[in-house]
Amino acid sequence: MGGCGFWAEKKDDTLQIGQEVKCSISFDGILPKSIEVSGLIQYCNTAEFEGKPHFYYGIAFIGDFSEKLAPIVRHLERLERLGRVLIAAD
Repeated sequence: MGGCGFWAEKKDDTLQIGQEVKCSISFDGILPKSIEVSGLIQYCNTAEFEGKPHFYYGIAFIGDFSEKLAPIVRHLERLERLGRVLIAAD
Protein backbone atom coordinates (compact mmCIF):
# COMPACT_ATOMS: atom_id res chain seq x y z
CA MET A 1 0.00 0.00 0.00
CA GLY A 2 1.06 3.60 0.26
CA GLY A 3 -0.17 6.86 -1.04
CA CYS A 4 0.40 10.43 -1.97
CA GLY A 5 -1.51 13.66 -1.92
CA PHE A 6 -1.82 17.08 -3.47
CA TRP A 7 -2.76 20.64 -2.53
CA ALA A 8 -5.39 22.71 -4.30
CA GLU A 9 -6.19 26.38 -3.84
CA LYS A 10 -9.87 25.76 -4.57
CA LYS A 11 -12.08 22.87 -3.50
CA ASP A 12 -12.96 20.77 -6.53
CA ASP A 13 -16.50 19.45 -6.14
CA THR A 14 -15.88 16.91 -8.91
CA LEU A 15 -13.38 15.10 -6.63
CA GLN A 16 -15.19 12.82 -4.18
CA ILE A 17 -14.05 10.52 -1.37
CA GLY A 18 -13.61 7.01 -2.80
CA GLN A 19 -13.15 8.27 -6.36
CA GLU A 20 -10.35 6.71 -8.40
CA VAL A 21 -7.76 9.17 -9.70
CA LYS A 22 -4.55 8.89 -11.71
CA CYS A 23 -1.46 10.48 -10.20
CA SER A 24 1.70 11.42 -12.04
CA ILE A 25 4.77 11.38 -9.78
CA SER A 26 8.09 12.91 -10.72
CA PHE A 27 11.27 13.32 -8.71
CA ASP A 28 14.12 15.11 -10.46
CA GLY A 29 17.42 13.27 -10.16
CA ILE A 30 15.74 10.18 -8.70
CA LEU A 31 13.30 8.97 -11.37
CA PRO A 32 14.34 9.02 -15.04
CA LYS A 33 10.78 10.02 -16.00
CA SER A 34 7.45 10.56 -14.26
CA ILE A 35 5.41 7.50 -13.34
CA GLU A 36 1.65 7.03 -13.37
CA VAL A 37 -0.13 5.40 -10.43
CA SER A 38 -3.80 4.91 -9.58
CA GLY A 39 -5.37 5.70 -6.24
CA LEU A 40 -8.55 6.39 -4.33
CA ILE A 41 -9.28 9.73 -2.69
CA GLN A 42 -9.34 9.06 1.08
CA TYR A 43 -9.94 12.54 2.47
CA CYS A 44 -9.83 16.26 1.84
CA ASN A 45 -8.47 18.44 4.67
CA THR A 46 -8.61 22.22 4.78
CA ALA A 47 -5.75 24.43 5.97
CA GLU A 48 -5.37 28.17 5.90
CA PHE A 49 -2.31 29.78 4.30
CA GLU A 50 -1.89 33.54 4.08
CA GLY A 51 -5.52 34.02 5.09
CA LYS A 52 -6.90 31.78 2.33
CA PRO A 53 -8.24 28.22 2.56
CA HIS A 54 -6.28 25.48 0.76
CA PHE A 55 -7.31 21.86 0.36
CA TYR A 56 -5.16 18.73 0.73
CA TYR A 57 -6.43 15.58 -0.97
CA GLY A 58 -5.05 12.31 0.47
CA ILE A 59 -4.74 9.43 -1.98
CA ALA A 60 -4.28 5.70 -1.21
CA PHE A 61 -2.62 3.74 -4.01
CA ILE A 62 -4.59 0.98 -5.72
CA GLY A 63 -2.42 -2.05 -6.45
CA ASP A 64 1.28 -2.61 -5.94
CA PHE A 65 3.46 0.20 -7.23
CA SER A 66 6.40 -0.70 -4.99
CA GLU A 67 8.74 -1.50 -7.89
CA LYS A 68 8.00 1.80 -9.64
CA LEU A 69 8.34 3.77 -6.39
CA ALA A 70 11.42 1.94 -5.04
CA PRO A 71 13.91 4.66 -6.15
CA ILE A 72 11.94 7.30 -4.22
CA VAL A 73 11.66 5.09 -1.14
CA ARG A 74 15.41 4.37 -1.17
CA HIS A 75 16.18 8.09 -1.51
CA LEU A 76 13.86 9.04 1.38
CA GLU A 77 15.31 6.28 3.56
CA ARG A 78 18.80 7.62 2.83
CA LEU A 79 17.68 11.14 3.78
CA GLU A 80 16.18 9.77 7.00
CA ARG A 81 19.50 8.11 7.92
CA LEU A 82 21.14 11.52 7.41
CA GLY A 83 18.56 13.12 9.72
CA ARG A 84 17.11 15.32 6.97
CA VAL A 85 13.57 13.86 6.90
CA LEU A 86 11.33 11.79 9.15
CA ILE A 87 9.38 8.85 7.79
CA ALA A 88 6.05 8.14 9.47
CA ALA A 89 5.55 4.66 10.90
CA ASP A 90 2.47 2.59 10.10
